[in-house]
Amino acid sequence: IKLQEKEAFIEKLIFSTQEIDKVIKDLIKILEIKRPDLEQMTEINLENLLLTVKEELSKEISESGISINSDFNGLSFIYSYQPYIMSLFYHLISNAVKYRHPEK
Repeated sequence: IKLQEKEAFIEKLIFSTQEIDKVIKDLIKILEIKRPDLEQMTEINLENLLLTVKEELSKEISESGISINSDFNGLSFIYSYQPYIMSLFYHLISNAVKYRHPEK
């Protein structure tokens, strides 16, 4: 294996490990929620949350050549558990990128 291939592989491995770490930390936060507790719920700006997820998945989004359109005018904020909603957005977008139809 060439040096460039090794470096690219290591770079991808580091990135993937960091992403898995984020997901695991979010899942731990979700699992810590044992009962509805208003103190654990926060106001979540959906547009900002989407921007964060798009940043985390920027490489995949860029490589796939897709665009993500959103319209939160009718509901820009929700009151919920931020790690849960973040995980939901992340997985929806990640799966949409991964399993997209190449012609659509």
